[in-house]
Amino acid sequence: MVVTDAEGKTGTATDTKEFKPLYIADITANLASPQKTGTTVTFTADIQSEYYYKFPNYRNWSITKAGVSYGGGSSYANEITYTFEEEGTYDITCSTRDASGQTATKTIQFVVS
Repeated sequence: MVVTDAEGKTGTATDTKEFKPLYIADITANLASPQKTGTTVTFTADIQSEYYYKFPNYRNWSITKAGVSYGGGSSYANEITYTFEEEGTYDITCSTRDASGQTATKTIQFVVS
């Protein structure tokens, strides 16, 4: 960019800024795995981005077991609550996008016995 000082002298300046990528640091559960069937668990995503909290987008959640969908949905919330009715190992996935267009996805496993 071109800058001008108080005396009318011009020069150039470069403004550089390190861009921080969007990422999901972790997905945590309010109860430890494994749990018994019938237990309700809340999962929370720790989403990190320079732009995310200024202009949040939807979080897309999915709960699957052996490739079969058991729940999920989209919202502005960083968490999802689910009651497990069957035993098994579930994949809990959160995907999101920030205002700059970056996307991030994280999956954890949760066991119900």
